[in-house]
Amino acid sequence: MAVTRPFAFNTGSTITGTIQVGNLAIGVDAYDYSEQPGGVVWWNGPDEELGYVIAHETPLGNQPNPLDIPAFLGFWRTEGLDESLFISLSEWVSEKDGDPQIFLTGDDAKLWLNNNGYWTSYDGGPSPTTTTTTTTTGVTTGDYLLLNSYSPALTNGSITFPDANLDNFSLDPNLIGQTGYEIYINQFDSLGNDMSTTLDLLIGRSGTFTLTQGVNSVTYSFTSDAFTYGSPYSNQYWWGDIHNPVQSPPNTIVLISSPSPSDCDSATPITITVT
Repeated sequence: MAVTRPFAFNTGSTITGTIQVGNLAIGVDAYDYSEQPGGVVWWNGPDEELGYVIAHETPLGNQPNPLDIPAFLGFWRTEGLDESLFISLSEWVSEKDGDPQIFLTGDDAKLWLNNNGYWTSYDGGPSPTTTTTTTTTGVTTGDYLLLNSYSPALTNGSITFPDANLDNFSLDPNLIGQTGYEIYINQFDSLGNDMSTTLDLLIGRSGTFTLTQGVNSVTYSFTSDAFTYGSPYSNQYWWGDIHNPVQSPPNTIVLISSPSPSDCDSATPITITVT
């Protein structure tokens, strides 16, 4: 399944439901972008499973496109998900930009790109000389605590698994995504740090997310229309097919790992990794 996201050229203020990098707007909320939110033209980006993407503005509006209309943004992509390829492409971009750079890491390249108005899908993969034993990749939040509460995740650092079938709380992570078994995650971790950079990856794209508590973890796939941010639950990322079946369609969160051997508890921190 292709992993893509919507982009627009935007010289105005940040459009609700997007992040802004330079003059590029990147959609993170699950809108119908064919309706052109913000009054700008939206384009679907390249498949990010095939390589790291760098989005750039085209000030003259002459970016080639299949609609043959003025287009003020374009994309470059590496030939694979390899940090060295991303560094090489970024150095080529910096030279093209008139500011030649030599980057030691992909993170250095990403920082330079963002500071110069380029967006990239690069997410901080390991360097070519780094080995790692972990099987989980992606971006990870700070600590969260599971509440024994039939409610949204109202406080910093909280996560809840409401069971809307019984109007009660659940502690079983294996049920999330099944009819009535919901999940709510507060935007802020237990220390009050804003985790939106990670959790925004749940919005408007497909991928996987993993809940890790101690030595146990459970992983799910999700589709681009699975998670919702905000209204009516402030500062929360959530899925709830009974409370809001329009915004949380059935079968958009699916357990893909081996079942967790036990319920989660309310005392051990949980981290959330999104890929």
